[in-house]
Amino acid sequence: MRQLVKLILLAVICTFASLVSFAQVTTSSMSGKITGLNGEAASGATVVAVHTPSGTQYYSIADNNGYYRIQNMKPGGPYSVEVSLLGYGTNTQKGVILALAENYVCNVRLQEESISLDELVVMADAANSTMNNDRAGSVTSLDIA
Repeated sequence: MRQLVKLILLAVICTFASLVSFAQVTTSSMSGKITGLNGEAASGATVVAVHTPSGTQYYSIADNNGYYRIQNMKPGGPYSVEVSLLGYGTNTQKGVILALAENYVCNVRLQEESISLDELVVMADAANSTMNNDRAGSVTSLDIA
């Protein structure tokens, strides 16, 4: 009798383990490499993928080798993918469709773009400053009434 109980318990555990191993994947992912015109890695480039029907946004930044990865995205689409980096033009790809449980590879080559920055003027008013040039380091202020 005891051996029968052990056998039934083992069968229940095996059945439960097999059900857990068939868990379903309900997301997709996107990855790729961002490069410049000469094929050099565009590290620091930002990637924004927008799920057009829902407006959900997914972000990533390219690593030192130009690679980016976005996990746990809604499958389907369409997606609008925008890649940008200072000194380069913005690259936009529309109509991207993600397959369930698959990685969509989206490699982008950015075109150089010149930009001009306006003059920046910084002004400070030191009249109301609590800083004193006679003191250096940490200071303890005691107010005895």
